Amino acid sequence: MKVSDNLPILNSESYYSNAKLLISGEYLVLEGALSLAVPLNLGQDLIVETNSDRELYWEALEPSGTWFMTRLSLPLFTLLETTDAAASEQLIKLLQAARLLNPHFLTDEKGFSIKTHLNFNRKWGLGSSSTLLANLASWAEIDPFALHFATSTGSGYDIACAMAPGPILYQLNGGKPIIQNIEFHPPFSHSIYFVYLGIKQDSNQGIHDYRKRVAELPGETINTMNALTLAMATCHSFNDFTQLVHEHETLMGGILNKPILNKTLFSGFPGAAKSLGAWGGDFAMVCSQLPFDDLRYELKKRGMETLFRFDDIVRKNQNL
Repeated sequence: MKVSDNLPILNSESYYSNAKLLISGEYLVLEGALSLAVPLNLGQDLIVETNSDRELYWEALEPSGTWFMTRLSLPLFTLLETTDAAASEQLIKLLQAARLLNPHFLTDEKGFSIKTHLNFNRKWGLGSSSTLLANLASWAEIDPFALHFATSTGSGYDIACAMAPGPILYQLNGGKPIIQNIEFHPPFSHSIYFVYLGIKQDSNQGIHDYRKRVAELPGETINTMNALTLAMATCHSFNDFTQLVHEHETLMGGILNKPILNKTLFSGFPGAAKSLGAWGGDFAMVCSQLPFDDLRYELKKRGMETLFRFDDIVRKNQNL
């Protein structure tokens, strides 16, 4: 693939956004339920170099190296060359949506070389798409939520996390995001972990499947989720927190008509496990007072190798 390394660089700028995890309220956040979400000490940056060419060169990297490259002509975003047609199509849709929100975006007589760097495995479902969208919105000088809702069926909590200094409560009111920065660092945080289940989930497909299964939820279900979210966000007891996790799992399992983790992958596990995001894959939250090495052994027996401590991965708000 042609690259622009030999073109003179006119200027350079960079953007960064946080990865995320949704602790409570998955799916129901779409219905206006209160959710608890955390930005992570992981994320993605986007580096823009301006040159004298009239094309857009894009290279996307993750820890294992380059996973995607494409070359587009400007100003129409015509595909010239790519290593992944589907990824190029998705990128072009984002760029076109950004152009609709800012008609001056990428319309001057310049060319651009873009590099994005994920510092986590993009298959983990921690926000490779949302961090890209938030960075792109910053570059295009547009509202990231406007870009999100123009291109996605998701709630937008991940966009809020991309820019958040720490944990948040997130809710949709009439389709508009309400974000509250909070302190969420339980005294038992050393007993909370996040483990990758090994199955990449498509969030939009998960939402589509949810919409097919659930036509309408009674108001008391939303109220129950709101209460669970607030209780989890303010809980100071490990035992109480694990009980709230069980209640949350039971509520969502009933709504989705799916078995909960403690009856499937975590049957017999000494602690509590909770699905995060789209059920069936990506990450789960694990609450256990096992010593770390024993916990690793228990999870490895279940085929789970990727494990993070809460205290290592969750971004703590230094302003609260």
